[in-house]
Formats: sequence, structure tokens, C-alpha cells
Amino acid sequence: MVLRETGEPLDIVMSYANFTLQNTRLLTEALPRLVAAGVDVVPNASPLGMGLLRRSGVPIGSMGDFHPAPDGLRSAIHRAAEWADTQGEKIEVIAIRFALESWLREGAKVGALGPPLARSADADPGFLSVVNLGTGERLGVSVMGVSNLDELHETLRVWHSIIEGLENKDDEEGTETGYTQSNPAAVPSALQAPTILTPSEGIITDRAWSDSRRHRILSLAQEIQAILGSEWVDFVWPSPGTDFVNTLSAEHLALKTELAGLTSAGQEKAAPATRDGQTMITPPLDAVDTKIPVDAAPSDVAL
Repeated sequence: MVLRETGEPLDIVMSYANFTLQNTRLLTEALPRLVAAGVDVVPNASPLGMGLLRRSGVPIGSMGDFHPAPDGLRSAIHRAAEWADTQGEKIEVIAIRFALESWLREGAKVGALGPPLARSADADPGFLSVVNLGTGERLGVSVMGVSNLDELHETLRVWHSIIEGLENKDDEEGTETGYTQSNPAAVPSALQAPTILTPSEGIITDRAWSDSRRHRILSLAQEIQAILGSEWVDFVWPSPGTDFVNTLSAEHLALKTELAGLTSAGQEKAAPATRDGQTMITPPLDAVDTKIPVDAAPSDVAL
């Protein structure tokens, strides 16, 4: 609609809780329409589905039980979380890594190119790491909120581990065969490293570990989606609800009225008037001071 009415596309549209372990409609339904509308960047926010994809359930805080997910979906998520526990995993870890890593690739066409993704002018080619060199391409953008420093550090660890597995496309084929086939023992099994987010120092390179971890997460995600079933995979809740009415508070309306009055008074005071008392929007372009003789020399005119 914006493109049709204005002729200019939106620069950015952020979607939340629509590309997660439980719901990927941002990719399958919304993305083609956003691309067709000329939107440049589409960040994916809330990879945990507003706190839904947690072992302990939706967080209950000062707002109470704010989450619109129905009981059936919550129960299905709980069953999936219990299954993840039997695999030595946490559903939060699976959900975060699935969303961040998948959207990097799937959202690339509406991604961004900036640090640490872009190649830095002063990058040291001796460091074979995306963190230092960048990918030189657009990658999907994710937005995730944290409530404390520990969560921030943990999320950054996951992020750095993910981008370590990207590297450049020139190396991908050789790296996959080199690490997984010629030296399979280098990749720790699920029992050896079930819930770690980044590789243990000295066990395996970041690149190979991240690649192995990505495949495991995708496998776990498929199992979890099977547990959720067709009833709850890609289920979305109304946002806002069908009974929502967008209204302004009395305080907001009063402030708008006050500001409108001040603006109107200021315009009336500043606007020039003609001889007949009517407001003159702009002075005529050919207005001249008739008191100054046309043939007067510049030195004869007082400045």
C-alpha cells in the first residue's frame, strides 16, 4: 500500500514471533509480499516467540500472563521441551540457534551488510574468521531482547559461533569434506557436547564445530515440529485481537489539543497581513521599497 500510494517503498519492516521454531510464516507467506513491495530490510524479532519457547513456559511478570498463545499450544511446547531434555538439549537453545542461524540465510535478500558482516578495510587476512574478515554479503538480521548481562553474553556467544560457521563460500565445499569425512572424530557427538553453545577450546575448530552444530539443530527442530503437529506448527494468534480498537487516552487527546492551539496561535502571530486585513501567505516576489529611488547609487542608500 505504501509503495502504491507514495511511489516509495519502506526501508525497513520488523516482524516479531513470525520466524521461530514453531512458526515460520515470515518466510513462507510474508517475505514474498515484502520483497514485492520493495522493502529493503526485514529484521526477525523475538526468536523465542515472546517467551513461548521456554522450558518453564511463558514468563509471568508485572504484566501478568500477557501471552496470547492458547493452552493447547502451550501444552504442545511443554511436551516438546520435555523431549528436548531427553536429548540432552534445552528447547531455548534449539529455538534461539534455529531462528538466528536460519534467518541469516533465509532472510539474506532482505538482510543488511555492516559490521561484523561486511569486510573491514583494516581486516587482517591472517585471521580466517568471519568475525574479523566479514562475509562480504548481506545476511538476515535478527532482533532479540535480553534482561541481564549474562543473557547478553550468552546470546553473543551463540551469534559468534553461528557466524564462525559461515566463512566464505569459496571454502565451504572443501571444509565440509575435510572436517566431517576425513576426520569425523573431531566433531563431538551429542553425548559428548549436548547443550554447549560454542566449541570447547582445543577440541575442534570453530568453523567445523559450528557447521556440525547447525545440522544437529536442524534435525532437532524437525523432531520438535513433528511433536507440535500440524495443528500448532505455523499457528499464529491475532495481533492485535479482533476486538482491538485503536483509541487515544484522554491525556493524549488533551495534549494534542493544547499543541494544536499553540501552533495555530504561533502561525497567526507570524503571518503578515495585507492592507485589507487579510493574511498574506507569502509576500509578492516583486515587492520593492518605493521610498528608495530606482536610480540611486549604492552609496546614497543607508544600510
